[in-house]
Parts: sequence; structure tokens; C-alpha cells
Amino acid sequence: MHSHIRHLTCALAAGACCALSAAPAEGQLRIQATSIASGDVLAYYGLGDLGGGVGHGTYQLGACAFNGVDRTDCTTTGSYVETAASVHPGATGTFTWRMTWMGNGSNPIQASSVAPGSNNLALYSVPAGSFFEVLLGSGLYANLDFGVPDTPNPTDGTLNWQAFASPNAVCTGGPSSCAIGAVGLSNGSSFTSPIAAFDMQLDYPGSVLPTTTPEPTAIVLLAVGLGLVGVGGARRRAAGA
Repeated sequence: MHSHIRHLTCALAAGACCALSAAPAEGQLRIQATSIASGDVLAYYGLGDLGGGVGHGTYQLGACAFNGVDRTDCTTTGSYVETAASVHPGATGTFTWRMTWMGNGSNPIQASSVAPGSNNLALYSVPAGSFFEVLLGSGLYANLDFGVPDTPNPTDGTLNWQAFASPNAVCTGGPSSCAIGAVGLSNGSSFTSPIAAFDMQLDYPGSVLPTTTPEPTAIVLLAVGLGLVGVGGARRRAAGA
């Protein structure tokens, strides 16, 4: 499946994050991780030139393991605070974020540079049955679902996010430089970093925040969706749509 979707995350080699000046609408949560408790991994594995100098690669966010049944899950957990652009600025809580694919094989989820050599990434290929989602400790849930059948989503939240790498990224495989754009062009190379910052957006139908939420155990983090995350240095910019 190839797509250029508004729900994507990009990363720049340098720059500051864009600030939101508009007042938040009801039902739009804007949260920022304040700590990462587990799954502190952001990685990109180069698969080579798609043509014209546009590299692509396998994307990973979180620590990955086979669930022993039918899926490989990559999860990141931590604490968050709602930003000034959110409904309840300063409110805090915990989150569990997951990307997953069917089976116990290698990661099939791919991203590509948005322009030749660019460190901005866009979703390139996500197989059926793969998804991204987040569950907050409050019970609020959001995912991106482009698959069939549709995923149970009791609070109807739509997810978008941006992740940032630390300046201490490690590259292997001999890319021309230790940067996302270069790694994507170099088949067999890799870029791995701790997560320096992680921002998420949860949007609800009609911009209305749910008044009731299911118990987290009732959701069991089920979804079929897609998304993408990019990398940069100490708040190297990652801009969502």
C-alpha cells in the first residue's frame, strides 16, 4: 500500500517546532511526552533509492517483540502533559503508544524522504493488518485505521504524532552521513536514536471530547491503521499535517 496521507510525521535536520497560535477546539488533545518509561527507540533502516535521489527505509518507533500469538508489537510508554494548544493545558497523564504488524517476521512498515535527500519522511508502504495507536491512562484512545475490517475505536479518536531523535543517533552500514536522508539512500544502513521528544494529537468527531471513556482493559489496543514518524536532533523539527 503506497500513500501520501495527511496523518504523517516529518523531521528536519534543523529548526524549531512550529507553534500553534489558534485557540484549541473542543475535542482536540495536544500532548507532549514528559518522560519515556519504556520503548525509548526511534530507528530507520535504509532500503535504497526509489529514483531521483529519494531514499526509503523501514521505520520503527518503540521496542519490538512478538506477542506469542499473531503479531509483532513495538510499544512506547510514558507520561505526558497537555500543551498550551490543547483542551486542558497543563493536565497530565500516562500513555501507551503502539505500532504493530501481523506475524513474527521482519518489520514491513516503510517511509520515504519527501524530496531527494530530505530528512523529512512520509509514509510509503504499510501492509494490511498493520496499525498505529495510542491509549491514555484516562481511557481516551485514538488510532489511524485505513484497513479492513475497521478497528474497534470506542472513542472515535484519530491519531497523529511527531517524534524527535536525540543528537546522539548512531548509524551503521556506511551512509554518506548519519542523517535520515542519507540512510534511506543507503541499502543496509541504519539510524538509531533515543526519543528526545514525542508529541501526539488526538482529534475527536465534531471536535467534541468524549464524556465517557471505556476501561483501558476493554480496548486491548486493537486497530488497523497507519502513520509515520521521522527523526531529527534535539528538537530537530518534526511537523505533522
